[in-house]
Amino acid sequence: MPVAGLPQQPAEKPEKKKLIKFFIRENQMKDLWRRASVAKENVDANINNPSTASQLLDRIKTARNGLMAGEENYEVAERHINEVEYQIAFVQRVKGWSGSLGIGLFVYETVWGIVLLVFMFLVLGPAAFISPVEPESGGLSQEVVFLLGSMIWGGLGGVIGAWLSLVKHISKDQDFDRQHTLWYINSPVMGIGVGAVIYLILRAGLLSISGPTQEITSPLAIYLLAWLAGYQQNVFTSLVKRILKVFAIEEDGGESTAPQPVLPEPTTEEEAPLGAQQK
Repeated sequence: MPVAGLPQQPAEKPEKKKLIKFFIRENQMKDLWRRASVAKENVDANINNPSTASQLLDRIKTARNGLMAGEENYEVAERHINEVEYQIAFVQRVKGWSGSLGIGLFVYETVWGIVLLVFMFLVLGPAAFISPVEPESGGLSQEVVFLLGSMIWGGLGGVIGAWLSLVKHISKDQDFDRQHTLWYINSPVMGIGVGAVIYLILRAGLLSISGPTQEITSPLAIYLLAWLAGYQQNVFTSLVKRILKVFAIEEDGGESTAPQPVLPEPTTEEEAPLGAQQK
């Protein structure tokens, strides 16, 4: 009798049936059935995502149907149970990582955010938001203030990006993996570096955000772009590619990407330029 969810096998030869009965004993069938029952209990107790739970329960049902159909379905049924057990073990590991490492990373990002905001408002002060003026005597020049401000906003973008990623993978998707720990640790630092490069690009006039004159009358546009690049590194990568095009540099070969003029091919021998006719 065909079983839903299991591949249809051709009719077994008598010799093969003997081998299956020899290798697949009754106690193995009972043990796999017991594992299916335990897996079902673990799904009920540990899986909070309804979609994931439904998929795992369907696998368990398919495995049980295969076992009831005969020993020839043992291998496929065992594969289904193995995958269910792996998914349950992964969810349990994620819960452990989320309650320890995940919370620690959230605190780490929070400390970074507080430090950056304190530096912005207490060290740089209102000068970080004022249009370019003459440098104050005995203080930092306006250029340095804007550079530091761009670095701070880039760092804040990295902090918020890491925050949202933690919330998504811990609370929503519930697939937080400690393998990405380095990314969370590096995100604020990367944002600070990206903010510095963004400021240098704009001040060098390689990217215009205030019109063709390239004169920056307010640092707010710089800060916004620095925050976006720190929050999403793909924004920074896109900007770098645009700068490479400005210098006509190709990433893989270093050759110019500027289009070369293409002359139309002559249609007749008389229209061909002098010296281009076939001899």
